[in-house]
Amino acid sequence: MSQLAQSEGSAEQEALTPPPHTRALPPIVTALATWVIGISVALVLESPYMNDDLINKTLPSILRTTHQSLSGFIGGQISSFVTVDAHFFPGGLAWTYTLFDVFDERGPYKLVVGLALALALVITALCIAALTKAWAPGAAFVLIVAGTLQIRPWADGITSFAGLMGLTLALTMAALLVLLSRPGRWWALLAGALYLLALLTYEAVFVLAPVLILLIVLTRRDWRASIPIAVPAALALLTTLGMRLFAGAHPLPEYTLSFAPGPALSTFGKQLVAALPLSQWWLGDTHVPPIAGTAILASSLVVGVPVFLGLRRLADQLPHGRRPAALCGVLGAWMWVAPSVLIALTKRWQTSIPLGEGYISVVYEYVGVALCLLSLWLLLDQRLRDGARRRALRVCGTTSTVTLALLATITFAANISVLP
Repeated sequence: MSQLAQSEGSAEQEALTPPPHTRALPPIVTALATWVIGISVALVLESPYMNDDLINKTLPSILRTTHQSLSGFIGGQISSFVTVDAHFFPGGLAWTYTLFDVFDERGPYKLVVGLALALALVITALCIAALTKAWAPGAAFVLIVAGTLQIRPWADGITSFAGLMGLTLALTMAALLVLLSRPGRWWALLAGALYLLALLTYEAVFVLAPVLILLIVLTRRDWRASIPIAVPAALALLTTLGMRLFAGAHPLPEYTLSFAPGPALSTFGKQLVAALPLSQWWLGDTHVPPIAGTAILASSLVVGVPVFLGLRRLADQLPHGRRPAALCGVLGAWMWVAPSVLIALTKRWQTSIPLGEGYISVVYEYVGVALCLLSLWLLLDQRLRDGARRRALRVCGTTSTVTLALLATITFAANISVLP
C-alpha cells in the first residue's frame, strides 16, 4: 500500500510539474541577459557623435540663429524630403530633430539612443518567446545577439542617427508581439497603429511585412489576423507610388532605383556580408583599428563568461520539436536578406558602400543573423535529442556554447576598439 501510494504521489507530482521549456527563466539567466543588454547600452553611451549626428547636433543653434520654431523646421524638412527623394517619413524626422533639440548634450542623447536599442532587443526576445511558446529561446537570443551587433565608423545605425533603427525595430516587433499573443479587435488596432508608426518613422521596415504576415498566419491559423500588418504596408507602398506619380516629386538621380544586374548584385552582396560578425575586419577594411589583446581579455570577463553561463543554463529548457527552430530561422533569414535587396536597388548605395560596410538598415540584419544562429542552435539540440546520444549532446552543447561566447567576446572587443 505504501509503495502504491508513493507511486501515485510521484505520478501526481510529475503531472503537476510543467515541461522544462514552459518554466519561468532562472533568475540567474534573467540577470545575465539584463547584463548583456546593459553593456550594449554602455557602449552607446561611450560613443561620440558620428555620421549625420555631427550635423544634427547643431540644430539648437540653427533654430536660434534663423529664428525658426522646431515645428516649422520639421515641416520644411518633411516637404524637402518628399520633393528631393520622394521619401515620406515624418515620424523619423520629427523624432530626430525633437531629440536633438531637447537633448542638446551628448550624454542624455546617447542614453535615449541606447534605451531604444535595449527596448528593441527586449521586445524581439519576447516575440521569440511568443513564437516558440517558450521563454528560453527569447533569453538565448539576447545572449547570442551580443555576438552580431557591430559598431561601425561608417554609417553606424546602433549609436547614431537618433536611434531610428532601434526605435523602428521596437515598434515593428511590438506590433508582431501584440498580434501573436493578444487576439481581439482593440489589440489588432493597437498593432496596426504601432506598425504604421514604424513605417512613418523609417519606411525600410516595409520589407519586413511579408515575413510578419507569414508568421502571424502560421501561428494564429487565420489570415485575418495579419490585416494590421498588411494594411499599413499597402498604404506605405501606395504613398510612395503616389508621390512619384502624382505629387510632383522629382528625386535626385542618386535616390532613384536602378535594376542594372551588375551594380545591384554587387551592392546586395556587400550589404548582406556586412551583417556577418566581424565583417569589417575579415574583409580587410582599412578604416577600422586592430582589435587589442587587452580588449579581448576584458571582454571575455564582461561578455564572454555571462553569455557562456547563460546559454549553459538555458540548454536544459529548450523547447522540443523542430517548429521553434524553423520559425526563428524563417524570421532570421528574411531579416538578414530583405533589407539588403532595398539597399542594392538604390543608385546612391550602388556607388558608395565600401566593402565590409553596410548602410544603417544593417542593424535589422544583425538581428536576423542572430536569429539564424539561434535557429541552428535549437536545431542542433533537437537532432541530438532525437538520436538519444547523451554524450554527443553534452559535447556539442558545450562546443556550441563556447563558440557563441567566444564570438560575443571578440565582437565586444572589436566594438571597444572602434570607439575613440
